[in-house]
Amino acid sequence: MAEADDLRKACSKKIREMIQAQRTKFVDGSEREGYGRELGDAIFNKIEPFADYAFNKSHAYGYALIAYQNAWLKANYPVEYMAALLTSFRDDKDKASIYLNEARQMGITVGVPDVNESFGEYAPSLSQDKTILFGMAAVRNVGEALVDKIVAEREAGGPFGSVYDFVRRVDPVVLNRRSMESLIKAGAFDAMGVPRLGLLLKIDEIIDLTLSRRKDLSLGISTLFASFGDDGANDWEGTEIAISDLEFDKSVKLDFEREMLGTYISDHPLYEIESALAARTDGSIVSIRERGEDLAKAGKVITVGGILAEVQLRTTKAGQQYARVVLEDLGGSMEINFSARKFEECSGFLAKDNVVLIAGRLDARDEELRFSAMKVTLLTVDHGDGELRLALRPEDLTVSSIASLREILSRHPGKSPVIVETGASGKTYKLGPEFSVNIATVVGDLRSEFGRNVIKG
Repeated sequence: MAEADDLRKACSKKIREMIQAQRTKFVDGSEREGYGRELGDAIFNKIEPFADYAFNKSHAYGYALIAYQNAWLKANYPVEYMAALLTSFRDDKDKASIYLNEARQMGITVGVPDVNESFGEYAPSLSQDKTILFGMAAVRNVGEALVDKIVAEREAGGPFGSVYDFVRRVDPVVLNRRSMESLIKAGAFDAMGVPRLGLLLKIDEIIDLTLSRRKDLSLGISTLFASFGDDGANDWEGTEIAISDLEFDKSVKLDFEREMLGTYISDHPLYEIESALAARTDGSIVSIRERGEDLAKAGKVITVGGILAEVQLRTTKAGQQYARVVLEDLGGSMEINFSARKFEECSGFLAKDNVVLIAGRLDARDEELRFSAMKVTLLTVDHGDGELRLALRPEDLTVSSIASLREILSRHPGKSPVIVETGASGKTYKLGPEFSVNIATVVGDLRSEFGRNVIKG
């Protein structure tokens, strides 16, 4: 039974050397038990292909049907489909990052929560084309119960006209300090035209004054001028405290957004350097992880890049410091280990939110992928109007491919000139100014159409 389990493991893990070792045992056993080597070989020849991937027809049919339904929905209702997909993986940070990036590459905007449009989960925006809004229930310190009360009031009385209208109408339980601060930091009131910092500085005063007036009104106490009106507008006189135009710096704003939502939404520190990241690494974190076992076997030094989301310092029994960091790019994250010796060499670069390139080796022992760092460098990029260099393959030099290139470049106008190198002819072309692009937005579409290696620099 132990040998049978070894064969199962060899097939499930697609370990060719182990499969061949099991063939010898299998055929020898077949002969030993009186079935003959020929039958043993014949049976093993049926077992071996299953290491590639195989299952019964009913299982295959079920997968095919669901795959077709998903493909149809994604092709015909991309915004609704991606909203549902993001909702289904809302608790899986790595998967959510992959799909958020994919939505961006599909031309779909994922916006911050909005008290006038969002629900508990991700949902298509009703006022903006090709836009998905983050669910309010995902905001830190804001649960389903509070979201239900906000949505119920919105559906009963219509959209909230302003922040003042919001605090006057919603259930008082919504107006607790932690929940309101979290909604503000997450951008849930942005569409009302108020800056996050300005609103945060005054929200306590606005809420206190409004709740006090609500209490008076419930007891039949009114203001002098309200008693002479018939529309109730003067009931709230004096409660509209002025909100300043102060706003957080971009980096602080994004940090709060990430703290409240678990990820960057309105912007990302890596958007502006996506092409540089692609040119200086051996692939995205997701692609590195997918090829992890093969890269580990090859023992090749590989380079990954992104932002340091976490930096954990630890101490060995000998009193030496080492570190484990979490590196994130636009599609995923991975844990990277720094031995005591490497930490001593690289500690100056290991600060949270640093954008870095890390070279190292993968280890796939014990069925778990580990990345051991060898070298770290800060990723510095000229944020000016640098050029975008593309390397086209011979198969890309067709009428349809060139038409696709033209269409993609036209979709992302900007200030960066485009240089095209053709390996087939050895020629280099500088495209005219009408094809200058925004590097931060065009890279994803180019890689989707021509492959990762199309970006040369």
